[in-house]
Amino acid sequence: MKIISWNINNDYDYIDIDVKVQMIIELLNKIDVFVFGLQEVIPELYDKLYTRISKRQGLIKSYQISPKPSGVSYFTVLISIFGAPTEDIKFQNTQMGRSYLCQKLQHISFITTHLESLPMNISTRRNQITEILKYNNKYPVIIFGDMNFTNKNERFGKLEFIDFTKKYNNTQKNTYTYDSKLNKNATPPYRSNLDRFYTNIHAKFTVEILTEHNVSDHFPIMLTIDPVDN
Repeated sequence: MKIISWNINNDYDYIDIDVKVQMIIELLNKIDVFVFGLQEVIPELYDKLYTRISKRQGLIKSYQISPKPSGVSYFTVLISIFGAPTEDIKFQNTQMGRSYLCQKLQHISFITTHLESLPMNISTRRNQITEILKYNNKYPVIIFGDMNFTNKNERFGKLEFIDFTKKYNNTQKNTYTYDSKLNKNATPPYRSNLDRFYTNIHAKFTVEILTEHNVSDHFPIMLTIDPVDN
């Protein structure tokens, strides 16, 4: 099972939207993706991506994409290979219109999110984590996205943290998901692991930071997970 998470960046003048959409399509074709979570998707990018996915333009397999929300300038998106409804839940504690997007596929809940930004919002992020954990307290879950953790002590509740900063399978050492040293789009001098995976599933896993995909200020990350029988 492969899951990808990518903050695609919401800047309208950043990189051509068609280039971003094409790179997402190429990732879907290249990798047998089970779920693909995107953060900071703007409506224009969503519309083009929706057309490509719904009409299967240039895609090897069929995918579904979560509905476009209204009233926000950018948002999270889930793309998955199986048909299942998604639920977009706005955080009670947010000043930035943030939410978490949920989908249950087979026996696992997949949740992608973009937690509140900036160092001063640690307490808000903590409250948002509590909201997610209260929503999903009975099911195996994989939670992923841009966590915006700026403090080394920030954690995602009691779920096991997959620490890809030590275990990712990537040829380049000392790589971060937001890495101004390797990604010309990132703002120097910042290098940080803002994008993360969490799960309560007992499994074997590897995580890769896909540094060749550089049309955002974040690199995409990919989790490969193989369930282990207890």
